[in-house]
Amino acid sequence: MSKPYAVVFAGVPGSSKSIVAHELSCQFGLPIYSTDNVRFEVREDLRADTINRPDALREFNKRNSDRWKGFLALQRPIIRDGSVDRTWPDVKSELLAAGYDWFMIDMELSQEFIEKLYKDTGRPVAVQQLPMYLAQHNSFMADYEQDVDVFITDDNFHNRRAVAVAGLQRYLDTAGAVAI
Repeated sequence: MSKPYAVVFAGVPGSSKSIVAHELSCQFGLPIYSTDNVRFEVREDLRADTINRPDALREFNKRNSDRWKGFLALQRPIIRDGSVDRTWPDVKSELLAAGYDWFMIDMELSQEFIEKLYKDTGRPVAVQQLPMYLAQHNSFMADYEQDVDVFITDDNFHNRRAVAVAGLQRYLDTAGAVAI
């Protein structure tokens, strides 16, 4: 019997993961689990100015873990919209324990490309945090590049949706993944 699968993403914040996730959802009829939605919900519920406030971060981690495990218990294909750069060992372990395969898309964009993207879309604070984001992503890639199935780069960014759709279709055609 084929396994269910999860589409997961690696990449810095603001690198277009959600745009690709929504395209895949539309093309393949897959539900999206959004870590951003959980983050925004916790910030509002706790009236926190930042998710990094200790009580907000604890609540986010609890809700995120509980809900993700609930989705995995359904044994259905799913898209996890949010980066796994800092959490991949745990997410991978949860996927394996739940009997899932994964299809990972890496937003492998250069610092110059991301800086321009942030500036062009009005995110000056993100520009300041970019060195930290890139350090986390580079550390992730050093350890887990072999888990990545598709790379979105500076060169194919404008076709990122089509590249992701074609990659997921190849995966489905060859992996024997569970259809919804």
